[in-house]
Amino acid sequence: MKLSTNTITQRMQRFEEKCKEAGLPLTAQRVAVFQYLANTTSHPTAQMIYQDIKKTIANISLATIYKNLDKLIELGLARKLILQDGSARFDAEMSEHHHIINLDSNEILDLDANIPLQLPASMSQFRLETASVNYYVRN
Repeated sequence: MKLSTNTITQRMQRFEEKCKEAGLPLTAQRVAVFQYLANTTSHPTAQMIYQDIKKTIANISLATIYKNLDKLIELGLARKLILQDGSARFDAEMSEHHHIINLDSNEILDLDANIPLQLPASMSQFRLETASVNYYVRN
């Protein structure tokens, strides 16, 4: 799915605002990592992001990719999906949504969250911040 220019612009503006609020410099590496995520719906691995960014920032390390991904997650700008095989995928779509995960192709698709999810009454001591369902499918 192709993202609109407006969506990408909004994501980048939010990124800049969050970094400024947190006192984080907009380093070329940090911008490149977020820009990669902001422009895709493919839910890439850190290795995929690294391979692509390395083409333009030759001296970037995989550790730098991971550190920046962790910071983006901490700032609420990205989320990490852990698949059944233990691999991690990253997503910059922060609205409530679910995922369809194809176990044969490892493709991940976003699915609108039109299913209202709530905690059971027995867990009323908690405050639900977000809910996500992963649908695992095969071809």
